Amino acid sequence: MAGNVEIGPAGRPFEMPVVFGDASAETTPRVIDRGAVVLAFLLLAAMALAAGLFVATGRPAAALAAAAVLPVLAILVRYPFAAVLLWVVALPFFIQVDTVTPHPAFWVLHRLMIPAVLGLVLVYHGLGQMRTRLRPSIVDAAILTFIGLGVANILLLSDNSVRMLIAFYDRLGVPILVFWLIRAIDPGQRDIQRLAGAGAITVAVQAAIGILAWVSPGVLPSAWLGRAEERTVGTFGGPGPFTVTLVFFGLLAAHYALAGTGRRPRALLLATVAAGLFAIFLSFQRGGWLGAAVGFAGLWLVHRRATSRMAIAGVVVAIVLALGPLATEFSFASERLGDDATVQSRLITFDAAIQMVEAEPLRGFGYGQFEKFDEQFKRTVGDVAFEEGGSLHNSWLGLAAENGIPAVLLYVFPFAYLFVRSLRLTNRLTKRKFLGGALLIVLWAGIFDIVLVSNTMDMLHSSPWGTALAWIALALIAVQIDQVPPDVSVVRSRIMAGFRLPSAADDAPPR
Repeated sequence: MAGNVEIGPAGRPFEMPVVFGDASAETTPRVIDRGAVVLAFLLLAAMALAAGLFVATGRPAAALAAAAVLPVLAILVRYPFAAVLLWVVALPFFIQVDTVTPHPAFWVLHRLMIPAVLGLVLVYHGLGQMRTRLRPSIVDAAILTFIGLGVANILLLSDNSVRMLIAFYDRLGVPILVFWLIRAIDPGQRDIQRLAGAGAITVAVQAAIGILAWVSPGVLPSAWLGRAEERTVGTFGGPGPFTVTLVFFGLLAAHYALAGTGRRPRALLLATVAAGLFAIFLSFQRGGWLGAAVGFAGLWLVHRRATSRMAIAGVVVAIVLALGPLATEFSFASERLGDDATVQSRLITFDAAIQMVEAEPLRGFGYGQFEKFDEQFKRTVGDVAFEEGGSLHNSWLGLAAENGIPAVLLYVFPFAYLFVRSLRLTNRLTKRKFLGGALLIVLWAGIFDIVLVSNTMDMLHSSPWGTALAWIALALIAVQIDQVPPDVSVVRSRIMAGFRLPSAADDAPPR
């Protein structure tokens, strides 16, 4: 699937607007009619199934979920990228999972759908019915080696290898499968714009849930109220995954809006981004605030004038709120910025992690085994007295302590490799307004946010969501890089030459 044209199971080009209602003049009437008839039939069958299940069980939610399987499968077969869109919109509601007895929706959306659709795309490619740019590379070799070492580590060192294998698959395996799925699909501009729209929906919903947890917690399920009136965490249970979600999809939505769209969609997208930023403030997570600042600094590099205006407006609004209805919240935020007690308490655990790495630098102590061994290495650090308990708030130290330094290097290698390639090729990629170098900068800004937050929280263990966002961004970066013709000579990056960004003249095709 290259560009804006997808290749259907029958080998003919088709446009997904048949499903989403965005008719295209290039789509033949025969394909439109056939797709409309099939979808109409499936929808009618789904409605009949839902009615029957409701009558038989009396449970409308279960009936609707079961009935939705048919049309969803039809869309996924016809348009595999819909799996990523569905995953982005639906999974956050089921992300707080117990790896032993997870919600059935987590099984379907996370554990089954992503590998199944990846397998479907690869089968299509093998049958010659779909084109894909996915080719084995040094990046994939590093990833496969990381997975192999991780599995061996668990089998040899973990107390409960089955449970740890499941956790490893959920937290790291599926995010990597999403990376491969997006590369195999090779999404074009329209697909990435749809992802930005789906992400904007997620931002709006999560921001609304986070704000409701403060002003009207009684309307929300108890599972989403673990940090009520303390932190804004949405449905994720923790501020780390919550803030990186709002930053990453907020960046995509803002870039989509500012790169050129209608006035009303632009206003709606930017209003959604503003709501997300307000919810990030209410998370009261300093790492999230810093990550958001770095992320939107990347957006400023692409859209300087518009971002500067929004920043000025945001500062004015913040001053008004700080002097009025949110004076208490802003006072607490100021206290958070000046409070170093939590930082000092983490020094003990950081020091223990470093000692664990020094003790077992190659193999580590076993995936998921940090809290089993960390107490043995804790000690007084400077003026910070030793104290028991506490968890590690650093993803990279945790990975090194549990899996060893080689695992960290293998995990980081794909990001480092593609970052270097991005720097070398951005000059060529900045020929397009939404895609290319502009999108590349926005995506790397989102990854930098996730990296920063991962230094203040153990994102690799707490939730598969934030990890998956980083791999989604990396996949989109790889797609942009792979679209550069191989015979193009490498020239000095515009990033390194003063961040000269696309202008109207850049949209003209190169000579």
